[in-house]
Amino acid sequence: MISHVGRGHAWHNPAARGVLITVANDGPGFPDKQVAEMLEPFSGTKLQRGTGLGLWVTRSIIAKHGGKLKVRSTPKKTVCVVYLPARMP
Repeated sequence: MISHVGRGHAWHNPAARGVLITVANDGPGFPDKQVAEMLEPFSGTKLQRGTGLGLWVTRSIIAKHGGKLKVRSTPKKTVCVVYLPARMP
């Protein structure tokens, strides 16, 4: 697992300054359709039991703080990037 925290700007608004948190793994990735579904409630990628609320709740908390969550995946890596503003809007 690779992670990084540092100052940066929002990808959706380059003028906005804040903190970027990046978490990546080097495991198998997910198809684009599944990545989009990960951010919806009651979806999941695990065969085990669970609520399927993890990333949806995470994205909601980030949004309440004025931030954004982006997930992208390739066949060899999945990357989650969180942007949190330096100041709340």
